[in-house]
Amino acid sequence: MRAGAQKVDRQCAGKVLLFGVLCLGLSVLPAPARAQSYEIDTVKPFGLLDVDGHVRVGHYFDERDQSSVSSGSAESQTSWEQEIYLRTRSFIYHPGFLNMVIGGGPVFVQQDFESVDEDRGIRDTLFNFESRLNFLDIKNYPFSLYFEQSHPSVTRGLAGRFIVQNRRHGFNAAIRELFSKSTGVNVSLLSSTAKGSGFGYSVDDETEQASFAMQTSYGKGGRISFNYDRTDLDSASGSPGLPIHESTQQNDLSELRLENRFGRDDQIDLFQSLSRQQRELTNAVTSTLDNRRYLARLNWRYNEITRSQFRYRYADLRQSGNNSRLHSASASLSRRLSENAFADAGLSRSRQGDDGFKSERTGIRGNASYRRNIGIGLLTLGATLGATRTDQESSASDIPVFDETIVLIGTNPVDLAQEFVVPGSVVARNVTNTQIYVEDSDYRLIRNGSVTSIQRLIGGNIADGETVLVDYRYETSGTSEFDTLTSSVAATLAFLENLDAFVRYNTSDTNVRSGELTNLNDRDRVEFGLNARNQPLDGWALTGQYRFVDQDEDISPYISHYLGVSLAKSFWGRLRLSVSAAITRSDYEFSDEDVDGRSYTLGLGASPFRRAYVNYLATYIDDQGGTIPRTQLRHQLNFQWVYRMMRVTLRGEFSEDEQGTSTRDFKRVTLEIVRNF
Repeated sequence: MRAGAQKVDRQCAGKVLLFGVLCLGLSVLPAPARAQSYEIDTVKPFGLLDVDGHVRVGHYFDERDQSSVSSGSAESQTSWEQEIYLRTRSFIYHPGFLNMVIGGGPVFVQQDFESVDEDRGIRDTLFNFESRLNFLDIKNYPFSLYFEQSHPSVTRGLAGRFIVQNRRHGFNAAIRELFSKSTGVNVSLLSSTAKGSGFGYSVDDETEQASFAMQTSYGKGGRISFNYDRTDLDSASGSPGLPIHESTQQNDLSELRLENRFGRDDQIDLFQSLSRQQRELTNAVTSTLDNRRYLARLNWRYNEITRSQFRYRYADLRQSGNNSRLHSASASLSRRLSENAFADAGLSRSRQGDDGFKSERTGIRGNASYRRNIGIGLLTLGATLGATRTDQESSASDIPVFDETIVLIGTNPVDLAQEFVVPGSVVARNVTNTQIYVEDSDYRLIRNGSVTSIQRLIGGNIADGETVLVDYRYETSGTSEFDTLTSSVAATLAFLENLDAFVRYNTSDTNVRSGELTNLNDRDRVEFGLNARNQPLDGWALTGQYRFVDQDEDISPYISHYLGVSLAKSFWGRLRLSVSAAITRSDYEFSDEDVDGRSYTLGLGASPFRRAYVNYLATYIDDQGGTIPRTQLRHQLNFQWVYRMMRVTLRGEFSEDEQGTSTRDFKRVTLEIVRNF
């Protein structure tokens, strides 16, 4: 396979040189003359307003090697694309009666795919096309019809590049002035399909969408808007490494918004929102969603130093047989006591009800801060104090969470929103709901005390940077009435213009008044550190931070250190160099999932000649503290040069990932030469 890849590289290098010379030759030619422009009062059977287009040559190379103790694979893909595109803008009778955008052109695709098991090639001619008919643009009731077909090359993390065929057609219409000049209506209909596959992913989506929007203004500063959106999605997209369950999803979203301003100087601002989302999802399982929400927020500015805010929120969520209802209200008052002192206080009340669980909370909080120059620097002091009474009744041991959105970048763990997650209850899916990812194959769960994190595995089917949906259940803590007292104090000293030192202390203490609280976790946290912001250092700009945290808690106390330093300097006005390093260590008393991480970054940016820019970034991450060690090395190179009407773009990426006994190497090279005319 390696010899074949080198042969392909030599052939591609020759083609790059040939097409580069061709595009360079085109770039020195004068741009074609623009079609004659017509005045707005022009009337004729047909008029040509403008002609433009581009020629594009692209070379794409992807190579992936993956291995573990039990298996291994190697794949490479080389693609060439040549595109010619021509677009016209014209009108019939009058530009305000019917103006048109029509364009299209061929895309020639050559792909060669090599793996341990097979070699294959694809030679294909595709066609991009767009057409848009805009009627009555200068009237009160314009509308448009459009159809588009495109074949973009897309990437999905480290899954390799593949071509997707997109088709879209639809209708847009508006009434700019309905009943009055301040009232408008918009309607749109859209139908689209996306199909394509590569050696790491398959796209097969069909979407139907209809939307309606209406807005109007009234009185002094009053505005009301209504939006309705209906989307139907049929999807069979997913990774070939897992079963794909075709899903049908119907979403209805309605929202009413009201904005009002009152008072001589508009010192009272009231915002209200009422919405309802309904969803029907059908695949291997059937899931329903009915989410009703109301939000009211009032901001009152009494004068320059005193303000208040009132807020009320209502949510009624019914999903997959579980009912949840929330009422929440709060009021706060803030006042600037002097030029250096500030204080605010607030009250809150909430009531939450789920199947088998009810909770009522009443809280009060206060905050004060003070700033003063003490000669050696600016001293800032702050303190907060809060008290909450909770009365909860539980006949169920846990509560479900649906569709929590998590973005998994690299192998960095991401904490779930709720604590005390029930073991074995976590289910992770892709956003189209066609695949369920497998724990310990596609991802793993890390538990440190009350916190559960999800971590992507490099040998699985979750792409780097992919968004996943997570369902799980978390414990309710039993039936009890308890008081929670929280407090914090902080001090920061800014000195020598670019340095500041800080110290913070936070505590949370719970007093059970009745019943039994099963998940009691009082905390005391001490944190201090030093920050440097663009501190001059012999011509270099120094940025750094040291932070120490000692958190003493009932379940999983820990101590952590962080030290990060970066240096940056510009040379001769065209070259900028930056280097950084960081060390992170966290030692959990009752867990083996410690952190012992190091990271290094080297960045180089330069403009070697006019209208050319190059950027290089290298990063190295190493964490040997947990039960599964991980390292990552990445190189990224970007180059862009614009010469007259020609643009040359070169991108390169190389990565080496190790996670436990799994390794994954990836190379990607992209070269595009585009000549506009």
